[in-house]
Amino acid sequence: MSACRPGTWHADRLAPACSPQHLPSYARLSHLALDPGTLLRPLPLGGVNWLDLERVEDRYLLAASSDASVLLYDTQGQEEEAAGQVPPGQGPALPGLAPLLSLTKASPGGHRFSVSSAAWYPLDNGLFVTGGYDCQVKVWDANTPALADSFSLDSRVHCLALSAVPGAHCLTAAGCEDPAIQLCDLASGARLHSLAGHRAPVLALAWSPAAAWQLLSGAADGSLRVWDVRRAGASLAVLDLESTGPEGALPAAAARSAAPDPAAPAAARGARAHRGAVTSLALTRDGLRVVSAGADDAVRAWDGASFRNTLVNFAGAFNRARRPRQLALARDPDALFLPSGSAVLGYDLRSGAALCTLRGGHHEAVHACVWSEAGGGTLYTGGADRLVLTWRPRAGRGEDEEDAWSE
Repeated sequence: MSACRPGTWHADRLAPACSPQHLPSYARLSHLALDPGTLLRPLPLGGVNWLDLERVEDRYLLAASSDASVLLYDTQGQEEEAAGQVPPGQGPALPGLAPLLSLTKASPGGHRFSVSSAAWYPLDNGLFVTGGYDCQVKVWDANTPALADSFSLDSRVHCLALSAVPGAHCLTAAGCEDPAIQLCDLASGARLHSLAGHRAPVLALAWSPAAAWQLLSGAADGSLRVWDVRRAGASLAVLDLESTGPEGALPAAAARSAAPDPAAPAAARGARAHRGAVTSLALTRDGLRVVSAGADDAVRAWDGASFRNTLVNFAGAFNRARRPRQLALARDPDALFLPSGSAVLGYDLRSGAALCTLRGGHHEAVHACVWSEAGGGTLYTGGADRLVLTWRPRAGRGEDEEDAWSE
């Protein structure tokens, strides 16, 4: 690849270690740049906590905000010009694409405090779920729009997850300040049993796309657990960063200990996936890889069947967050994007090679990113600066590098 100088609106590029057949795709990702032609109107008051793009049309984007609002954007809509009469005292109109829907504290049924998470119902882009620091999980009809249902929990909600397996169930998992994971059934409107095992707030959740009843969770104590949600008892397994052999993750019973002994083996001491809070968790769409990120400046890739640490080295990862941070996974090639301060780091998921560093768009911490496969690939990012930004491959650059590699 040709050398590149870091700069505003650019991606600093590094050549990945990859097979020749994947070079065109890697070249495309390595040339991601901020798209100034697609400007989503900034959130009015609070930073962006979470983003979610529905997968039915790959079009409608949810943004959950710390000001208790939830915004819905049509990413294929045309940017609106700031024009017309501005009401007195409101200042100039904000440029960019206005949201189709804005739910605030003043909206009927709206959240009262920070909205930490938002998730589309996987099979229907007419329904989405939000969770917040007001201890509420709310179900919304996106077409009306109106509150369809709500669940009152016992502590503030840090994260949500809905299963993407078609027709399996209608369960929403909520990770809360209380370490027990709460299960809410959207079909019946009832709270089901909770999943107890973590000893610290749950900051990250992800359903397995390969096993409909399997849920993974990461907590502030560095633990990462695997659950069968049909069972109200203990988790199936606990992921251990020291477990790299074919036996994989530790059974949950072996990983528990009331009084850890430093001289005892890892299973007796209590296994940890990270030496800091687990802030991010995702699975590839085939379920073959689990990716986690922690406040120990580490990204880890785990085997999706045995849950062993695959020891892929994602060099340069930086993450000191004590709150959820949303990473994004891309396909063709398998890549991940990790919020890191005010930048986003891109890596090859298989080798850990650095693909890009996206900088110059956000001027405060990036909290969330989500990937779309539409149109050659698009990355949406949101941060504490209230901005939702769009990153796309720069036209022509990927093809130039493909020719260079061929030569």
